[in-house]
Amino acid sequence: MTERGLVHKTLAIAGRASCVRTCRMKEGDSWTDSQYVIKFSWKEKTRKSEGKIMDAILEKAKGDPKITECLPEFIAHKVFPDISTSDIRDCLKIPSSSREFVVVVMVKLDGRISGLHGDDLWYAFWDCFECHYRLWKLGIHHRDISTGNLMYWKDKNGNVYGKLTDFDLSSISGEPSNNKQRTGTLPFMALELLKPKNPITHKYGHDVESFFWVIIHIILSTDEAHWRNCPMLDWGNLGKLALWKEKNSYITAQWDDPEFQPVVSDLVTDFERFLGFRKSIRSLYMQHLDRVDLNDSSIDMVYEKVISDSQITLQLHPVKYRPDIASDANVSPTSPFLPIPRSEQSFVD
Repeated sequence: MTERGLVHKTLAIAGRASCVRTCRMKEGDSWTDSQYVIKFSWKEKTRKSEGKIMDAILEKAKGDPKITECLPEFIAHKVFPDISTSDIRDCLKIPSSSREFVVVVMVKLDGRISGLHGDDLWYAFWDCFECHYRLWKLGIHHRDISTGNLMYWKDKNGNVYGKLTDFDLSSISGEPSNNKQRTGTLPFMALELLKPKNPITHKYGHDVESFFWVIIHIILSTDEAHWRNCPMLDWGNLGKLALWKEKNSYITAQWDDPEFQPVVSDLVTDFERFLGFRKSIRSLYMQHLDRVDLNDSSIDMVYEKVISDSQITLQLHPVKYRPDIASDANVSPTSPFLPIPRSEQSFVD
């Protein structure tokens, strides 16, 4: 198979080995003009398939456009249990769990939010953040927030909307699971998940911290001249303990640390818009609030802390209103798109 149409490919001898390619569908004797992608991967047999998780999400999220409009559109999905890695593992006497082949077809998106900046980056990021929060409240836990899983699409007028993707490692609250290992993409995993401590529950605060590492990574990596000397460049090559030390240094460092400051003017604005988010993460980390019990009140507490702090810094660097939220009563009039914290609303959802 050639590399033509290749969107994403993971080179690995272990793991899901995901591969995503563009494709078209045939209707009768003709091919459709619409662009789709087909994703091949190998999921652990003990895990629920991404397609079934998406079916559960759509059932739980009926009537909430803040979720359904920020998810990828699945066209078809299928698990092939007869195509498994168990034969090879059995022959080699490898005791790990086997994987089975999975295929998913989705509508093609326009790219990762890492390719955006300015107002577009702001809107796409918070679309994904809000969708993630509402899903968590419904019992759908993503658990793998990374640069590759926050994507976007543009409407015909050029307005950008975020899309939260890749639910391969997600879990559904209340359903039994045999998977006890910690999940996530190492450079973006929460500090607590990097510590050699067992057992540990993956909490909402862990994913929120991952959102923070993603946005910092996006802003600094886009500044090519600065990125060559940025400590984050090597984070993907570090072990968990070494990575914990690097991240801990950044969380506790002074805010004007030049190693973690972009130099390109447009990116400086992006960075300063998200300083409120950094303030939240630093506060939550120092107070260990990500370790509180997994319940609605603690989830709301973390969420509202991030929203409140982000509203403050956004006032210094405002963004233009996006058409769909100009008349939304649940959005702060001084901070476009950011939802009004629950404590400031005069109603209960």
